[in-house]
Amino acid sequence: MDRYRAQWPTAAPPAYPIENAGITHARDTDAQQIVSVSACDCRTEKLKAIHITVYITDIITSDQNQMNKAKRTEIFTRLRAANPKPTTELIYHSPFELLIAVILSAQTTDKSVNKATEKLFTLANTPKTMLALGEAALSEHIRTIGLFNTKAKNIIKTCAILTESHQGEVPRERSALEALPGVGRKTANVILNTAFGEPTIAVDTHIFRVANRTRIAQGKTPLAVEQQLLRLVPREFLKDAHHWLILHGRYTCTARRPRCTHCLIADLCENPGQERT
Repeated sequence: MDRYRAQWPTAAPPAYPIENAGITHARDTDAQQIVSVSACDCRTEKLKAIHITVYITDIITSDQNQMNKAKRTEIFTRLRAANPKPTTELIYHSPFELLIAVILSAQTTDKSVNKATEKLFTLANTPKTMLALGEAALSEHIRTIGLFNTKAKNIIKTCAILTESHQGEVPRERSALEALPGVGRKTANVILNTAFGEPTIAVDTHIFRVANRTRIAQGKTPLAVEQQLLRLVPREFLKDAHHWLILHGRYTCTARRPRCTHCLIADLCENPGQERT
């Protein structure tokens, strides 16, 4: 818990009842210290303290509910054995093409994106050629994709920034990626992981569901799940964990009718509602 405690002043705060901070599971001395600080802050910075308290509650309580390290290791061992070299289902041939494909994939299937980019990338596969193509023509090429007008605007703006500020190359720094129009934390994580091999995890709806349902790593928000996964997934599996989890959620641990009887980690899953027949 030291990395969370470091967010607070080192001076010990006045005592304050734990239950008044909204914490129900104070596990150890570190938890007691964090809780007492956040509770004291409630008096002067209510909204901020409530937000932080909820976040810390997730960290404290989720460890109690999550599976042990040995079981988590076995899950990723099996996923790796079934798919030793996982990758995205988006079709791309350069970091720039991947960036464009990921921007287009928001609220859209990979299959739809691949269908649109198959022709698009023959016409424009660099920031310079995409700018030359122009927003109107780009919109026509991607009009089968949801939110195509907004995505076309963002792509043209992104290409301008790449040309002017990054010599036409996709940056490898998170801050630079997230500064691009249409690129948020999840998209940046995909680029850093898939294009550049960084051990990042982009938590989409599939990964959020699988992580919480199996109890590999639980959290109430995508960011909380991402932080838990980065902390709990054994290092040897971290680089490919994103792909294994998203594919497992897309084809096996589906939202409405999970295929538990065909799941290779069913005996390790800790979902109390799992279909076990």
